[in-house]
Amino acid sequence: MPSLARISPKSDLAPITVDGELEFTRAPTKKALVYWRSLCRGRAMPARSELSPRAMQEFLPHVSVVDVIPDRVHGFEYIVSLQGTHPTEVLGNVKGRRLEDMLSRELAERWRGCFEHARAAAAPVRLLTRASTLAKSWLACEVLIAPLANEAGNLQSLFWVFAAWRAE
Repeated sequence: MPSLARISPKSDLAPITVDGELEFTRAPTKKALVYWRSLCRGRAMPARSELSPRAMQEFLPHVSVVDVIPDRVHGFEYIVSLQGTHPTEVLGNVKGRRLEDMLSRELAERWRGCFEHARAAAAPVRLLTRASTLAKSWLACEVLIAPLANEAGNLQSLFWVFAAWRAE
C-alpha cells in the first residue's frame, strides 16, 4: 500500500497508508462502504441527498460529511458540515471551520491531503494511520472517504467515516 504523506523524520505525525483495495477491518467503515455502494446504483457516486440517518443507524456515530468548496489558494477547501459523535470525541469539534482556522499548518495540510486524495480520484479511499489531533497518537484510525454528488451528479461533498481504537 502506498503512503499518502511523506512525513519528515523530525515530525511526530504517523504516516498515512492509502488502501485502494478498500480492505476495511473495522465494523463501522465496512458497513459504511457497503451502504455507500448500495446508493450508487450504477453511478460513480450517490447524491448527498440520498444519505439516510435511519439507514446508517449501525454506524451513524462515526459518520461525518465534508463539503468540497472551490478555493483560490488551495484549489479546494474542505469544511465539515456534519460531524458524528465518535470523530468529535477523538478529534474535537471541527464542524463549520476552515482547516487553517482549527489546525496547525502541518495538520491542515495533512487533512487536506486526505480529503484531496478522495476528491481527485472521485472514488472511495481507505486510510489507515494514528490519530494526530489532540495528542492522541495512541489511537489507531481507519477512515473511509467517499464522494457524494449534488443533484446534477457533480462532486459536492465527501462521506467521511472515522473509526478509532486503542492501538496494540
